[in-house]
Amino acid sequence: MVNTDSGKSSKSVHLQPEWLFTLNQNRCSRSSGMGVHDGPEYAFQHNNEMYRSNLQMMAKKGYVPTKGIGLAASAVVAFERELEKIQRADGSFKENASLFVGEVGEQIEREVKLETVIPCDSRFGVSLLHIFRDLETDAKVTWFNSGASKFNTGQTYKIKGRVKSQEVREGLKQTLLSRVSCADLKLHEAFHGDMDEKDYLKKLKKIEDIDAQDARQETLLYKISVIHGHYGVGSDIMRELLDRGADPTIRSKQSGDSPFDLWVLSENKHIVDEAIETHPEATIRWTDEELEKYDLLDAEFVPKLRATRDAQIEKLANQSAIKRQEAIDKLFGEPTFKKESDVGALVELECPEEEDETDLLKLA
Repeated sequence: MVNTDSGKSSKSVHLQPEWLFTLNQNRCSRSSGMGVHDGPEYAFQHNNEMYRSNLQMMAKKGYVPTKGIGLAASAVVAFERELEKIQRADGSFKENASLFVGEVGEQIEREVKLETVIPCDSRFGVSLLHIFRDLETDAKVTWFNSGASKFNTGQTYKIKGRVKSQEVREGLKQTLLSRVSCADLKLHEAFHGDMDEKDYLKKLKKIEDIDAQDARQETLLYKISVIHGHYGVGSDIMRELLDRGADPTIRSKQSGDSPFDLWVLSENKHIVDEAIETHPEATIRWTDEELEKYDLLDAEFVPKLRATRDAQIEKLANQSAIKRQEAIDKLFGEPTFKKESDVGALVELECPEEEDETDLLKLA
């Protein structure tokens, strides 16, 4: 809880119980001021640092005064750092392997995951440093691109490129590529209103990853749904993509819409009804307020959409509570919240009148 009033009465906002629990695992002895470790082996340790110790005291008390709101906010980032430490400890966080991929001058084809994109200033302007992880070897592979990025961070791609150089940086071998391309992204900017659908259907057969995402997190199904909405063409391509298992729920980072959302907006009843059956989770965005906003309340598919949406919201709420509880129990080794209704529950805590507000965040 955070005390948002400087008076004796308190107003409370919700702090996530799992990171409060993490910060509070290492109890602090009032008599000695020493840390007494009574939590799991990866419990939060203050390491004799004032900031970390103040976080620990905040979690122990369960509330902070107005001046401590900044500290409470920073606890979220501290919690994420602790989770990363746990991941490293249990092996779920992988370091790059110190290996070269291919030989200098060789044309290679690899399956990689894009880990990050870093803008870099040069005399030619801004270049984008793409850092990939080779999925077969865990080796670090890099590529500089002077134009817009083609790829979406966190996604996997099969790429082709020429090995430009190989070097060791900070003790880690890495391979620099040039002329990088991805066959699964070649059609993303190719659809247009006057296209020959038969020609593109042939080209689709060469696509391996039907849900490959570009830098805007847009898939082929999203692209053709936009074209279909504007020009009324591309229905055969949409059908081919859906038959091959394309996901209509992946949202564009630019527009915030998924292919399913575009179908709803264009009132394409047949395909909306079909998608409700195969991907009921896609309906959750469409609250009554959203339907009214876009003047869709009278659309033929709305009764089915509403019923599916309400059932999905109830189902996901229950699943979320269960998964949250399981994750907390797994992380800390024992149940921390006994009842499902207690997960994330808001408990009112009053600021003790006898304590000086300025002392609440000091070391014990």
